[in-house]
Amino acid sequence: MPDFITKVVSESVTRLGYRRGTYNNWYKHFPDLIQVVGLQKSRWGGENYLEAGIWLKIFGPDERPKFNECHVRLRLDATFGLEVGNLYNALFDEEMYRMDETERTEIITAAVKRTECAFFDKVQSIEQLGQFLIKCKKPVVLVDKEARQLFRLGS
Repeated sequence: MPDFITKVVSESVTRLGYRRGTYNNWYKHFPDLIQVVGLQKSRWGGENYLEAGIWLKIFGPDERPKFNECHVRLRLDATFGLEVGNLYNALFDEEMYRMDETERTEIITAAVKRTECAFFDKVQSIEQLGQFLIKCKKPVVLVDKEARQLFRLGS
């Protein structure tokens, strides 16, 4: 089952218009930014982490940035409001969680769609990203120094 989660995430994001890149990264391009969905596998176990990032093209023309290189990043988990009962982290753990594959696929797909609605649909331009960051109540996103300066965000 090591490829099950990758397969489900890949199918889900592909249906939303993302294209597969290197490793477990998928990309959707807009005129001034690139949305990145990443699936990071833990080095110490079967856990996987679903991540969302924004690459700002004004800082470089990279067509396939890795998630950890993105100017704005967040890990998609309960902190971002994607809790499904207490299941979220267990859903992405290949070793620990036992659930019917159909049910698990439906819940992971729903989490990916919710991410699209809660984050990516609101951030398709530099202006929209700036508005999103200013309105962001909780510190759920990591914003690098260049992006902080661009949007005049405090440290």
